[in-house]
Amino acid sequence: MKNIAISSAVAALISSTSAIKVSAGPDVFGPNGQDYQNDSATYDLSRIGIDVYNKGSGDKCSTGDWVTLSYQAYLKDGRQVENTGDQNDGRDLVISLGASETFKCFELGLGQLKQGDKAKLHCPYDLAYGNAYTWPGVGGEPIPLHSDIDYDVQIKECNKVPERTAYFTQPVTTTMQPGVCMYMHVFAEDDVEHKLVLSAVDNGPTPLNVLIEEQVVDDKSQQFFYDDSDKTIYNAAHPDLRLSELPGGEVGLVPLTSNPTKWYYDPKTSGLTTGELSLTEVIFAQRAHDDTTVKYGLQSSFGGLNTAKWRIEYCRQYFGS
Repeated sequence: MKNIAISSAVAALISSTSAIKVSAGPDVFGPNGQDYQNDSATYDLSRIGIDVYNKGSGDKCSTGDWVTLSYQAYLKDGRQVENTGDQNDGRDLVISLGASETFKCFELGLGQLKQGDKAKLHCPYDLAYGNAYTWPGVGGEPIPLHSDIDYDVQIKECNKVPERTAYFTQPVTTTMQPGVCMYMHVFAEDDVEHKLVLSAVDNGPTPLNVLIEEQVVDDKSQQFFYDDSDKTIYNAAHPDLRLSELPGGEVGLVPLTSNPTKWYYDPKTSGLTTGELSLTEVIFAQRAHDDTTVKYGLQSSFGGLNTAKWRIEYCRQYFGS
């Protein structure tokens, strides 16, 4: 009889305990919080406490997208050390999540929240300010080293794809700077995918011819200088000669005593011109090809050609290389 009584008591106990239901899963990956259950195996995330006291909607904030939030930061004794409403003209914080633009507690914790969430993040010191000597954004004494921080955050917007700024090729046409080494590129080089520049013939009797040749870096015969005192252009390999119009419509290098042509660079038309109003003449290449003769003619007739337009590239030694 005694054994029967004990068996009945055990059966009653089992029956009563089977009616108990677990309302939430266990803290397998770290602490759960108010309306939050940690389902990530990330170790650092397991050290962050999260309480969601006003739930938003949608998907969790995604790594790689923009997050906009406001927040206030508090030490464990209740002292406020950060407040976006009182800093940076009251502007919200905008970060690209996962791009290391903020401290690690935010990088991990914000990824557990949704747009519209209001939550408190309990951050260990090494995932916040750490042992760095940090002045609080709201003023006052420095934040003590190794301080755990509580953040009240409000997610204003998340999962916004960053707007990419289009970066265009920087302009290379410019004015001729006096006494500065430069290469004169013809626009038509873009049509043949070769760098074609103005070049002087290496030797021979004057006048020396000038041609269009494929660029060779540091080749002095392709380096020119502008003399602002007399508006002439001279070549690094032949500094005693000047670029000038020649009889027959060609362009070459002549002695300074031969009354060389005065030149002007027009940044609007990219023309190397004589600047004589209606009689303005420009120099142009006969075609976009290596070893091509350079000639001159009226801007009204030839100025629209890519072979008559020039861009200036300054020699690399003028940029600290």
